Amino acid sequence: PRLSSDGQRLYYLRQQNSSNSSSVELRSTELASGRTDLVVPDRSMADYDISKDQRDVVFVAAASDGVPEIWLATVDRSAPPRRLVRGGDELRLTQSGVFYRELGTKESFLTRIGRNETEPRRVMQTPILDVVSLSPSGSWALVIASGTGEVGTPALFVVDVQSGTSKLFCAGCNAYWGPDGKWLYIITPRG
Repeated sequence: PRLSSDGQRLYYLRQQNSSNSSSVELRSTELASGRTDLVVPDRSMADYDISKDQRDVVFVAAASDGVPEIWLATVDRSAPPRRLVRGGDELRLTQSGVFYRELGTKESFLTRIGRNETEPRRVMQTPILDVVSLSPSGSWALVIASGTGEVGTPALFVVDVQSGTSKLFCAGCNAYWGPDGKWLYIITPRG
C-alpha cells in the first residue's frame, strides 16, 4: 500500500478471485470517508506507482505471452491506458518520466522513458539486479548491482540519473528516501 502525497488516500493492490480467474486490481480508499474506488478497471497488475499530483498511474501488467509490460493511465480515467514498453518492472513515476528495470535475457538495466516518448533510454550501462528507490526530485536512484573489487557481492549503489554515474553506497544494507526528500532511511543487516 502507498499513501497519496497529501495523506488523504491509500492506494493498494487487491486480489479478486472469481470462479474462472484471478486478477489483481488497483484500488484507492479515501481515508476520511472510507469510500473505495477501482483505479484502473479491467487490468490485472503486478506493481504500480502514482504521480505526486495523483493524476497519473504507471503499472506493470503481464501481456498474453507472459511478458511484463509497463502502462501509463490517468487516475480519473479521462484517457485509456497507454502501453509504454514491454519487458520491464520495478517502476517509479516522476515528472520527467518512468524509471524502471529493463528486463533483458541475461542482464537488466536502469532505464527511463518520458511520459510522451516512444523510445526508452538506459540511465546507466552497468547491469543492475533491482531498482530500490528514486529520490522525490527524480535526480538520484538507488539500485542493487553486483559489486566489483572489494565488494564482490551485490551491493547498493547511488546513481546520478542525469550522468549515469554510480557510486557504491553500502554493501549489505538497504535505503529509501522519505517523501519530502530531506531524509534517507538506511536499513542495516542488524536492523
